[in-house]
Amino acid sequence: MIEKFGGESATLKSLGGHPETHILGETFYAAAPLLYGEYFSKFSIAPVSPELTALTDAPIDLKDNPDGLRKLVSEYFASNGGEWELRVQLATDIEKMPIEDASVQWPMTKALT
Repeated sequence: MIEKFGGESATLKSLGGHPETHILGETFYAAAPLLYGEYFSKFSIAPVSPELTALTDAPIDLKDNPDGLRKLVSEYFASNGGEWELRVQLATDIEKMPIEDASVQWPMTKALT
């Protein structure tokens, strides 16, 4: 949309201003809870294959390269695969795990085992 009006955004072109670490080693979390059976839950997706976990917090240089992350991801998948784990955290204490405030991190000590 920005480019359609003659603008340009380095942040958008660099996949949203991600910190200068390799994006494939990161764990991503859903911001809002979803209904999962009879529980509210939050989801995350985490890298589990050794090649991906080795990229966690791996520094990268994006200086003057707005497409740097895209290039790194393309290069990685040109010769590697990957495995991720979909994780579900169930809300077990609505006071400490509110569903109306997505900014509150749910404590892992309240997770069902």
